[in-house]
Amino acid sequence: MRERLISWLCSDRGWRAAGYTIAAVACMAALCCLGYSIPKPLLGPHNFRQTQNAISSYYGVHEHGSMFNNFMPVLGRPWDLPTEFPLFQYLAGCAHWCTGCPLDAAGRTLSIAFWLAAVAVGLLLLRALDVERRDLWIPVVILLSSPLYLFWGATYMMETMALFLAMSFLYCVVRCSMAVTRGTGAWTEAPSTSPASFWPWCAGALGAGLIAALQKGSTWIIAFGIAILIVGWAVRCLGIRRAVVLNLWVLPLFALPYIVAHKWFEYGDTLKRDNPFVRDMFMFANPKFRAWNYGTFDQKANTETWSVIAAHMRESLFVAIPPFNHLAIVVLLVAGAILSRKRRPQIAALLAGFAAGPLVFTNLYYVHNYYLSATGIWLLLALSLAIVGLAEMWPARRWPRLVAMILTLVVGCAGFWTWANSFLPILRSFPTHAQLRAAWTEPVQRIVPSPRTLLILGDDWNPTALYYAERKGIAWPDDMLGEFPGARFTAATALLHEDEAIGAVVFHPRLATEANSAAISKILDELGMSKDGTPTPFGMLFPALDLAQAARDSTPR
Repeated sequence: MRERLISWLCSDRGWRAAGYTIAAVACMAALCCLGYSIPKPLLGPHNFRQTQNAISSYYGVHEHGSMFNNFMPVLGRPWDLPTEFPLFQYLAGCAHWCTGCPLDAAGRTLSIAFWLAAVAVGLLLLRALDVERRDLWIPVVILLSSPLYLFWGATYMMETMALFLAMSFLYCVVRCSMAVTRGTGAWTEAPSTSPASFWPWCAGALGAGLIAALQKGSTWIIAFGIAILIVGWAVRCLGIRRAVVLNLWVLPLFALPYIVAHKWFEYGDTLKRDNPFVRDMFMFANPKFRAWNYGTFDQKANTETWSVIAAHMRESLFVAIPPFNHLAIVVLLVAGAILSRKRRPQIAALLAGFAAGPLVFTNLYYVHNYYLSATGIWLLLALSLAIVGLAEMWPARRWPRLVAMILTLVVGCAGFWTWANSFLPILRSFPTHAQLRAAWTEPVQRIVPSPRTLLILGDDWNPTALYYAERKGIAWPDDMLGEFPGARFTAATALLHEDEAIGAVVFHPRLATEANSAAISKILDELGMSKDGTPTPFGMLFPALDLAQAARDSTPR
């Protein structure tokens, strides 16, 4: 009986039936995991990045802000704070406005939709790399079970949209090269592509590249590098003339998106110059901003940096599988590359793209563990190719397919298990929106009327408190706390309109301690705030004297 079952599983019919069943189960499990995040508020790890996007969507809808200015009222006037092109924020706001879906849920759902679209493009890419349809269930399981994307793929962030666009760019470039080189020895086993299809695919690559570079240049540039490696390997057997021609048409696909993205950042700098905080922190032309993105040479040479980045990988990407634990994926990649000669160049190109992220943008990967979502898919696709390579070995024998199926099941189960043990408890710890509104939104709105500005101290420039208060404000950056209030605060408050004067100051719990009581009292005197504070989930809230008096006068006696 066991022998008959193994024989059936390893046959073409059994392989398809079992594979599609496993993939369907993985899809349902992934949708349950991703869907669990949808009703949750934007709290937890790196909530500041999510609420930066959400607050832009909120004011884009409620004040009809321009997509080209990225209205983000978290550092005072002028409220515009363009960083990446805010297409994701705009689409999330439109989904909220058109459907009536809560904004948090709209943003999370949009992120999930782009992640699933990125998976679909990944399958098309593998198909172009000559992975048989019957084997595509393997990458479906590997991708959808990744705890990295089960958590971060359902957050209010543009990462999955940028990833979808970058992968679409890569796929279109591959199809362009297939159209150019078809019949000359390259892509001989790829899906049929006629030379006439070159221009449509070229237009698709250019369009996806332009939007991807604007949305997240660090994600797009890596996809371009992978495209060069894959196409370069495919055309290695061509003559020099054809290879040069192929490279010439690829250059505009890089140059135009790069130029447009660079112009966008220059335009953003013109809007940031008038903000006393932003011009010293987030100007694209500022060397400090570039050092923040790329890191310094000393940081790249420091072993502690790579220990932290490796820890981020172990948390959500390198799932633990006994007896190899977190090295299991590395072992599988090495084994697959050694045993499958056909897949080695493709695996190498994808791994190069994965490694390029932290090597180039070191500080971003050091500080933000979610940044792995920009390149983690390349590792997962390489792993999929390694397992597919095992399944393709020696078609006359049964054990390669059986081993590939077992490995895929083990990796998939380990991924879901990691999500359930590491990320599900985080989601369960969040309050409901109703609880958050009762504990924070409503008390703040009773004290501080809509035009007035909130000042947040001690939580860096995190806009979470401002977003859920539905108030504009100044989230004072931590690295400027030593100079508070100082010249920048004076300049920032001078820009506020008369009805936007500071309505309350919130001291984060780490500052609102007994040891700081004298310093807090002095600050309240300088700002003209009442010393009658109200405890809130985001810290002690002290209203302006006029608002405190108005609240006392309106209280029934």
